[in-house]
Amino acid sequence: MVKCIVTGSFLYHYEEIHRIADKFTRHGINVITPRRHRTPEQYKQRGAVRRRADFVYIVNPGGAVCSFSKYLIGYADAFGKDVYLSHPTNDRMLKEYVKAVLSPDELIALLSHEEFH
Repeated sequence: MVKCIVTGSFLYHYEEIHRIADKFTRHGINVITPRRHRTPEQYKQRGAVRRRADFVYIVNPGGAVCSFSKYLIGYADAFGKDVYLSHPTNDRMLKEYVKAVLSPDELIALLSHEEFH
């Protein structure tokens, strides 16, 4: 099963992030984070969680990418994981690390037609 991290600015897009995570789950994508309820032990294992993900999906309405999402882009690059954005960004540096800009539905369709890892 394909595993992913869904992230973005929790301050501005918390509900949208969880809506998309729920949608991915309904379509057979294992969303390993975010989870609505976490134990302190789960928080300690965040690095291992990031390594298990096949891709990172960043929710970025308006194009802005928060600092934590930029960190995850670097992490994904270091471990050879794909990064997708929900909306285009004007940040030229980030564009080099993003595989594609796709809506959740477009990504679901792509993954259903593609042999993923």
